[in-house]
Amino acid sequence: SRMSQTVRTWSANLQRLTASQPVKPAEDGTLWTASDVEFFRLLNEQLEVAIGGGRQLVSAAAGVIAAILSEFAMQQFKRLGGDAASAASAAASHSLSSLASPGHFRKGSTQTAATAAMIERTAGERAAAAAAKAVEYNVLLAGVNDASRCHRLALEVEASLAEAIGSADAIKQLAAAANGMNLNSGGANNPGGSGSGGGGGGGGMEGGGSHGLVRPALKTFMTNAEHCAAAAAAAV
Repeated sequence: SRMSQTVRTWSANLQRLTASQPVKPAEDGTLWTASDVEFFRLLNEQLEVAIGGGRQLVSAAAGVIAAILSEFAMQQFKRLGGDAASAASAAASHSLSSLASPGHFRKGSTQTAATAAMIERTAGERAAAAAAKAVEYNVLLAGVNDASRCHRLALEVEASLAEAIGSADAIKQLAAAANGMNLNSGGANNPGGSGSGGGGGGGGMEGGGSHGLVRPALKTFMTNAEHCAAAAAAAV
């Protein structure tokens, strides 16, 4: 759709801009990435156009917005060292899988379940350390703020969609369709391989009144914040 093409083009341009410009402190000294807010400003402009076209157009836009938000959240994860963290977690998981094979636990083996538990506990630490090496410390600090703010802004977008759609049944149907589309499109909406919170469950930030229309993006933003916090702590 035209909306999808427009927002994806903007998003790609903003990602290039983010890569070339350093993070900037706000008046209170906290660090932020301005391009993330700009993305949501542009997305809201498109949402206003859809709302002006009536409920049918909003319903059609809901799936597009959900997919775009998920893509943006995953790109944010990668920008903040997610690939390095995922690789470290994958290596740790391979070690754990090898250790957990039946042969390792035969009588007389020096390997124990306690050893396996130790490897599992250190997987998150390895992932955080890998991200800390791949991404500047200030970028990780800004990433905590950015991901938290993106989570809040995504909830606001979702609330606007739900209000414009109106029908609770329609919202449920759109949420099911949007979430299914995101899961089937190859986007790993739970990049929890970082080991730093893993996007698990519906608790934490994700809970705040979500209608489920953009749930995959909300979970990823939550994971991004936790991932950056863990990586920043590992860098100290």
